[in-house]
Amino acid sequence: MGRLPKTQPPCSFLLTEPPVNPEIAQVRQEFQQRLAAARDAAALEQVRIDFLGRTQGRIQDLMTRLASLPKEEKPAFGKDVNELKREAQAAFDAAKTRLESA
Repeated sequence: MGRLPKTQPPCSFLLTEPPVNPEIAQVRQEFQQRLAAARDAAALEQVRIDFLGRTQGRIQDLMTRLASLPKEEKPAFGKDVNELKREAQAAFDAAKTRLESA
C-alpha cells in the first residue's frame, strides 16, 4: 500500500446537525483530525482501532456509557452515537480505498 498524496483533501465527513452531547462532538472531532492525518496504512489502522475497535474503541466507550444515562436521555444519545459510528465507518472505508488506490 502506498501513501496518500499530500494534495488529498482531509476527510470531510460531518453530521448535518452536530450532536447535542459534547462527548460525542469531541469524539467526532478527534476522529476527523486523526483520519485526516493518517498518511499510511499503519496510521489508518491505528485510527480504526482507536475509534472503531470493538473492545477499546472510543465509539464503543460511548455505547457502553449509554447504560448509565437516565432513561429520557438514552434515545437521543444512542441515535447520535449510532450515526457517528455509521459515518465514521464510512469515512474510514473511503480513506482506506483512497490509500489502496494511491
